Formats: sequence, structure tokens, C-alpha cells
Amino acid sequence: MHNYKGSNGTNFNFNSDFSGEVIIITKEGKQFEIPGKDILEFVAYSYIMPNKISKIEDMEYKELLI
Repeated sequence: MHNYKGSNGTNFNFNSDFSGEVIIITKEGKQFEIPGKDILEFVAYSYIMPNKISKIEDMEYKELLI
């Protein structure tokens, strides 16, 4: 199990491959468990994909062909 402490004080305990549950502990001490796959899907579809689409839309045709 790995641990990461975010800049706002949130602690994340997780398996390196994000299998199983990610345990999230707020700086106030509240604890939540969320499936690792759900977190990966959320970040992929809600943050990564829109940013990649935006970059592609701003590319010149020659950049797209590379």
C-alpha cells in the first residue's frame, strides 16, 4: 500500500496498480473508500481527455500527421 499526501492535506492510501479501494482521508479526519478504477476513469474522462482534445484541436495539419 502506498501513501500520497496532497498539497491541501488530503491523504491517499492506494495499491500501486490502483486495484482495490483507494482510501481517502481528509485533513479533518473523514475517511472514504473509493474503487481505484472509478478514480482513474474520472480523471481520464473528466480531465485528461478534454485537455488532449483541446491540444489536438489547436494543432496544425502537419502536426496531426506526425
